[in-house]
Amino acid sequence: MERLRIKLDSIAKMHDESTQCENDIVTTILDAWSLIDVCHRIRRLIFQISGLPHNTAALQIFSRATRQVETLRHYVQHFASGIQSIPRNSYPLWGALSWVPSFAPCKCNTILTGNLLPGINAPSCAYDTHKLQFDQRLMLYASGTSINLQDIADNVGQLRTFFADWLRRDPRFNIIERHIPIMTFEVHPDYPDRKSS
Repeated sequence: MERLRIKLDSIAKMHDESTQCENDIVTTILDAWSLIDVCHRIRRLIFQISGLPHNTAALQIFSRATRQVETLRHYVQHFASGIQSIPRNSYPLWGALSWVPSFAPCKCNTILTGNLLPGINAPSCAYDTHKLQFDQRLMLYASGTSINLQDIADNVGQLRTFFADWLRRDPRFNIIERHIPIMTFEVHPDYPDRKSS
């Protein structure tokens, strides 16, 4: 989520300066859909954990708050078989990504993916005329569904805190705090000639 936010701010600046940013746009679309996929997998895995009290408020809140992830994930998963049945009056194929840059709270940008055929439409972040600000900061619109990516990231973070606390309290688990190891192998193809014996 942090990388997505930084990249979107960068795209907004490049767009303001009329600088090409196609590669950055592709990266942000991938990051947005990766967040959907990760949340979908967490939703599947969390209820498979033996001994985890599934009826807790934290898990129920997470499940309800991330329900729309399932719709978007299935939509993308079934492109191959479902692309012909997508209505012409629809969102762009990979969706529309709409955000408010951190440096310009009164401006909203929207990336429209794929070909813009007649009938394609895409909403943007809603603006609250009473509060004089955008209600959302980062939205993904696809398959007739909208999802607030910042809310999804926040919900995953809250679930992580709940899960870590549960693991620490459960005597069956022993949590070891450490950094993820990185292994390095180096190959030196230029080695001295060997003389045959």
